[in-house]
Amino acid sequence: MTNNLFTNQTNRGKFDEIYKEITGKNLDPKILINEKKETFLFQYMQGELNNLFDLFTDLELLSTEEIDRVTPEKLKRAIAELLIQMPVYRYYNYNFPLPDNDSENLKALLDIAANQEDLKEATLALKRMFLLVPLHSDAEYNGKLSKFYQRLMQFSGPLMAKGVEDTVMFTYNRFVGHSEVGDAPDAFGFSVTEFHQKMVDRQLHWPLSLNGSSTHDTKKGEDFRARINVLTDLPQVWQVAIQDFNSAIKNSEKLSEIFKSIHNNDFYLIFQTILGAIPYPGEDADEFDNRLVQFIEKALREAKKRSDWAEPNEEYEKLLQDFALQLIDENEESFAIISKLLNRIADFGILNSLAQLVLKFVCPGIPDVYQGTELWDLSLVDPDNRRPVDYEKRSQFIQEESSLKELWSSRYSGKIKLWLTKKLINFRKENQDVFTQGDYIPLKVEGTYHDNILAFARKYKQRYVVIAVPLGLATISQAEEIANFNWLDTQIILPKEFPTSWRNIITEKDEVKDILNENILVNQLFGELQIGLIELKNKPIERSAGILMHITSLPSKTELVILDLKPIDLLIF
Repeated sequence: MTNNLFTNQTNRGKFDEIYKEITGKNLDPKILINEKKETFLFQYMQGELNNLFDLFTDLELLSTEEIDRVTPEKLKRAIAELLIQMPVYRYYNYNFPLPDNDSENLKALLDIAANQEDLKEATLALKRMFLLVPLHSDAEYNGKLSKFYQRLMQFSGPLMAKGVEDTVMFTYNRFVGHSEVGDAPDAFGFSVTEFHQKMVDRQLHWPLSLNGSSTHDTKKGEDFRARINVLTDLPQVWQVAIQDFNSAIKNSEKLSEIFKSIHNNDFYLIFQTILGAIPYPGEDADEFDNRLVQFIEKALREAKKRSDWAEPNEEYEKLLQDFALQLIDENEESFAIISKLLNRIADFGILNSLAQLVLKFVCPGIPDVYQGTELWDLSLVDPDNRRPVDYEKRSQFIQEESSLKELWSSRYSGKIKLWLTKKLINFRKENQDVFTQGDYIPLKVEGTYHDNILAFARKYKQRYVVIAVPLGLATISQAEEIANFNWLDTQIILPKEFPTSWRNIITEKDEVKDILNENILVNQLFGELQIGLIELKNKPIERSAGILMHITSLPSKTELVILDLKPIDLLIF
């Protein structure tokens, strides 16, 4: 979900245009997904489909007469269409009659399948079987229907994995940041309002779900995605970089010759991949050449367009690998363009990464830190995402004491991410009830840059935590150092019952709201790092230095209005 939060959805159309210009095609990802799932189902999983239909007939969910009337072949195709149209891996409620929401989801699939004229009758029979008959059937029939539906869902997951995760995610390259497990290649961001609603629902229904940002099956590392998400904030910059890249290729004798034989879709995949995975400036190259070569082989074979696992086209694979390696040759103009663009987006990508990390720990759910992601994770698809972890380096970093300023200065090392991870683990441990049981409360933001802030609170009894992170800072910041960005009058509106003093968890400073402002200014909240994480506290009554004197000792000429003072009352002045 954070991947979509940090994608600037307002620029979807611009990325569609860029992709169409590069490929020469107006590709519809939804159609592409259905085509790939259908191909995989009938070419590679026909046996499983036959077994599923055998179970359907064995359970006698429809009468023999109705099956003969509709025909077994059309019923099997209608069941296949349900699998093809599934928008997610699977549904998990198998108890019939289905609850309203699950029933509506299934009805929507059946309605889509019914659009095929030759499947209308078969789809209608399935609709009656799934949605109407269970309402007045006995437990035995509904139990058999549940068994079939559960098997159907068990089949849906692998089909989605093979058709989309292992095919479309390597063929539809409009923006590869969404070609990720748990995301969708046709996705392109959602609004702050949508994110808030998803979090409210998550806390209500699945408060202990796993908050994962990387796994053993990650296609693109979490910090790879956070980095190239910045491109969605800067479509014009990205378009110019592509044009410059093409010019550099034409100006290179080696690259221009190879480029004649490279498919444009593969070129676009490689450019995005290099930009997302290349190590930060000054950091260890980390065998990047070999990693890129391995990625290209797998990407081409998974895409099943110009190579395949069954029939590898090693000649084309080698051609594309040589092309990619030449692109990152430091003597080539193309490398200078990559470096320039990386320098333009790197810090914004780092800020996205750190904001994503904070959200993982404070949003509803249980945070999961996949091994190795304590530092920057710019990994590619397996086996790259399963490389040995340098625990000695992490152990060394975690023992070193550094100020926040020093951590930011050495940000390319990833040490700042490890430092923040440690801080978040400890803070969450100290406030378990707040994050497992506490309410998720969206907070309103006002001011000049209100559209560029996500803010919310977690509240449990009288304990309050407020979180704020920037969104799309690259669209509004012209500062050389993003830490210096001035949020002007942008402020977070706190509910009236919330305390207005706090402990800043990131800076470890005690602070109080500026008395000249009714709300919390973002400038005050963010401080040295453009992320806010504060624990609100009721401010203790402070006594200023002075002399304690009995009321009777005041000079007689002093004009005071004293209401309901008892003899023992003291004034502090």
